[in-house]
Amino acid sequence: MADILLADTYIIAAVSLFVKLKFFTLKGGFHLTLKELREAAGLKQPYVARKLYVSQNAVSQWERGANGIASKFVPKLAKLYHVTDEEIIAAIRAAQEARAGEGA
Repeated sequence: MADILLADTYIIAAVSLFVKLKFFTLKGGFHLTLKELREAAGLKQPYVARKLYVSQNAVSQWERGANGIASKFVPKLAKLYHVTDEEIIAAIRAAQEARAGEGA
């Protein structure tokens, strides 16, 4: 029974994030972060790193906007996270802008 409740919780969280993503990106003002996209897909940083043949530190830096992402990883991330390339690009930009805002 606990497994069912846990699965229901993950489904509700994923649907909630999906609805936020679709609603707010249609409005043009809000984008989920790479971390939120990864978590919505139910993935952990080490798994993403293994699938992309990069270090976990690289994934962490992408999520924090500390380092840029090579364009070859955009479609791979989109496929892993079950989103479009454009949503990945928007998340990358949001992370970079947030990081730039911290330094201001």
